[in-house]
Amino acid sequence: MPLTATELKESRESVNDSSGVRATVRVYLVDGTPDQVALVGAVNLPALDDKLPWDDVQQCYSIRPVYQTGSVAYSRVTVLYSNAPPNFGGINPADPFFKSWTLSYYRVAQPIPYAVRDTRTARWTGPGGTTNFVTTYPVAYASYWESRSKFIRRVRVQNFAASGWEPIGDLSNKLVKIYSRWYLFTLSDVVEVSRNNWDANYTFEYDAGTADVLQSDEDIDFPRLFSSPLYPGTQTFARPPFTEIRLIPGYDPGTGLPDWPTWKPILPYGVNQNGWTNLPAFGPI
Repeated sequence: MPLTATELKESRESVNDSSGVRATVRVYLVDGTPDQVALVGAVNLPALDDKLPWDDVQQCYSIRPVYQTGSVAYSRVTVLYSNAPPNFGGINPADPFFKSWTLSYYRVAQPIPYAVRDTRTARWTGPGGTTNFVTTYPVAYASYWESRSKFIRRVRVQNFAASGWEPIGDLSNKLVKIYSRWYLFTLSDVVEVSRNNWDANYTFEYDAGTADVLQSDEDIDFPRLFSSPLYPGTQTFARPPFTEIRLIPGYDPGTGLPDWPTWKPILPYGVNQNGWTNLPAFGPI
């Protein structure tokens, strides 16, 4: 017997944008597996290039069957129409498999600590009335303007279950590696745009670190010549990517008096190198 398609109630969602692009989504339940639907189609199921009955400038450009949730015998089939299908150029926000990128650049005032030699911090009188000074090395901060970039991956998620939040929450504020670069996964907004359709905005920030150009001398000491735990064996930094510089107070073990402090870069984020691959609907990229 031929397969039969039944259009569902949540079908016929339409979108019109300011550029004149129109798009419509129709959803069907078919009494067959996705492989069967792809092979033989179904009665009442539209075919590629069919016109939308109530708007004949829109044509069918995609038919996507997947298993109906909780069934191994039925398929849920999404049929997409538009007057400007993706094959003809443009991004179609009505597409239930819609994906897009947003890239932005911004500047931050990155604080960098430095120590200064102060030869007259404390004074005390020794034997014979001699005045002595204790040299200390107080720490101050200077701000250096740096460029950063932020990527937002917007995706459309269908049938978003409560458990879908888990990989998003688990990855929040962790470092991930996409191709050869490390990014900090910082934010995710998930908004329901229609029944069973959600838009997720995944935000990744890129930090190139602070260049190793700060010069120390006998009166001032900057952090420098640090390697990056994320990019071992490459260049050195005053502040490696995604790190914060911490101070270890110094002293002279021979005299017990203060000495130059030691700098230590700290990576304050967890690492989940391939965690981005578990984000709902994220790939392919």
